[in-house]
Amino acid sequence: MSRLPFLVLAIAILPGCSDPLATHMDSQSISSQNALSYNRLSMNRLSMNRLSMNRLSMNRLSMNRLSMNSLESDGLEETEEGREALTYVAKCALNEGDVLVANVDGVEYQFPGLLGVAPEWEDGALSPEGEQLVSACLLAHVNAFGVSVPVSIRSWPAIAAMAQERRDFPIYEATFFGDVFADELKAFSCAGDSQDLAAKYATSRELRVCADQDSDCAIVAVGRCLDVCGSRHPHYGWRECVAGGVVYGATTSVFLTADLATDTPDCSGSGDCSGEASGADARLVQDCERNKCQGQCGEGAVCRINGHSSKKLEASFKDESMGLVDCSGAKTCKVESERSDSLEVDCTQTGTCEVTCSSGAECLVQCSGSDDCRIDCDGDELDCGGDLYVCNRSCP
Repeated sequence: MSRLPFLVLAIAILPGCSDPLATHMDSQSISSQNALSYNRLSMNRLSMNRLSMNRLSMNRLSMNRLSMNSLESDGLEETEEGREALTYVAKCALNEGDVLVANVDGVEYQFPGLLGVAPEWEDGALSPEGEQLVSACLLAHVNAFGVSVPVSIRSWPAIAAMAQERRDFPIYEATFFGDVFADELKAFSCAGDSQDLAAKYATSRELRVCADQDSDCAIVAVGRCLDVCGSRHPHYGWRECVAGGVVYGATTSVFLTADLATDTPDCSGSGDCSGEASGADARLVQDCERNKCQGQCGEGAVCRINGHSSKKLEASFKDESMGLVDCSGAKTCKVESERSDSLEVDCTQTGTCEVTCSSGAECLVQCSGSDDCRIDCDGDELDCGGDLYVCNRSCP
């Protein structure tokens, strides 16, 4: 039995707002914070009082207010815990500006929408995809400790993230998926960036544990997303993830801020972009999608270099460095690593990918869909299946 019997669904707010219900979304960009006491809502409660497919078959919008007085809602609006659940259901499913309204013993309660992953719920039963979208959104807000953590939640194409938000939240924590409407609640997660890499950048990573294999979170962690999911968008994370023999096409991913003395070069222009970090406390986040992208990760540094869709990406890693290079969609990608502690290279859908891991460097390379993927591991290359290869380490 978990020592953390309750899981918390977070309220979505824009940092800096004093009113937790005052939300704003700029071009669908949204960040969330976890700030609720964990004893407010458990997933068991949500499962027991779950809304079945037709529970939110509401009247059409009238001045952006949806009445649920005549709905079969298992009486959720009548209890504090139930209203807590409806808060997050409305925030995930309905558009910003729409408000679900309930009257209980003469008291009006309002549940504002925000993310709009299933606004069609206003008119009738959710489709299977709509159920997955709402489920994934709810699960992505779970926090096992009830501690305030700023996160960016994204789901392609339901919840978009603009360029500034992607720069502010570059660390890929996890992807969530499942079905909270099933007779038996299904809640799953998979890890995005490796736990070690994410922890090197974000102090908040230790408070976001529901994708960790050794956590006490009631959400089932099924490993790394690259092992269990079928497709990945460079900005929004993995989709088509498998758990229990079921493929979940709709997912929601969580990204964290890089708050540990991180250098972020300005790569917003149309020209070439270069970044460099060296030293035990050095952190580099480099995000460039145009022309030529060059990154150098010196001895002891930790580097995350995103060159997806660039024309040419070149990166080098020196002794005792570690990091991640995202070449997905690039025309050419060349990565060299000398005795690095840990390096991951994503060459998904890359034209030409060349990865050299020398002097015992530990590397993991994803080659799915690459036209030409060449790996030099000093003769110690291991095929993990599914176009995943490792050098000097075991398969994940």
